Amino acid sequence: MTLSIRNGLLVLAFGVLALMAIGYGWISFLLLSQEGWESAVGGETLLRLVLETLVPPLVGLVGFFPLRRAFRKSTAPEIFFFTLFLATLSGEALLLLQAWITFHGLSWFMTALLTRVVWAFRFTGLFLLLCASLFAFEFTYRKYANLVAGSVAAGIFLAVILPLHSTSARNHLLFSVGDAAGTLLVSLLLIVTVAVSFVLGSRRPGAPVQARPRIAAALFFLASWGVSVITGPWATALAIPGIMLVTWKTEEITLLR
Repeated sequence: MTLSIRNGLLVLAFGVLALMAIGYGWISFLLLSQEGWESAVGGETLLRLVLETLVPPLVGLVGFFPLRRAFRKSTAPEIFFFTLFLATLSGEALLLLQAWITFHGLSWFMTALLTRVVWAFRFTGLFLLLCASLFAFEFTYRKYANLVAGSVAAGIFLAVILPLHSTSARNHLLFSVGDAAGTLLVSLLLIVTVAVSFVLGSRRPGAPVQARPRIAAALFFLASWGVSVITGPWATALAIPGIMLVTWKTEEITLLR
């Protein structure tokens, strides 16, 4: 895979982040100006929802540039996939669209569609982290575009077949998952596989010195994913320590060379 294709994928990821940020700003402005700060949405105020959903695109935009800089300096595949993961994490900001759906009286189909789109972002992010974990074992496959395409396809596929309870809008305005046990099992399987792969890869003979900081970063990213699914989009801020750790260690290694 050529450097131009890798850079193209990173530019695409930044485009997703920028589109999220612009769309978020536009929709939040319209909602707040038309409905008011204190309007109720799913048991909370519109102001609180806006502040919560502000975190994912903000974390993505703030973290994208240092991670991209770290990738340029180290060309580490793990950092490449970490950077793309940030773009998927920003999908939590789409929860703000449920306020638009609610206030404009749109059909339940729109909430179902929104639920599947958000879960497509979530599953894609986990598969990207799984791809990153493979390189902890000196995985020699360098066609990153194929891995990215596979992650996106797998994420969309799981989101499409995900059963939903259309009669109950829970878990931060989205429809609840019909097969909660199955979804939990798939998510836990991916999370545990990613964590174990990074840990075992860092302990193998000849593992680079950057391996352990990347483990910690991956664990922060996994935490940001899991907690945001359970408690709300504000938890994507848990990715910030992982971003700082990767960029700090890359800068340190570069200075020592």
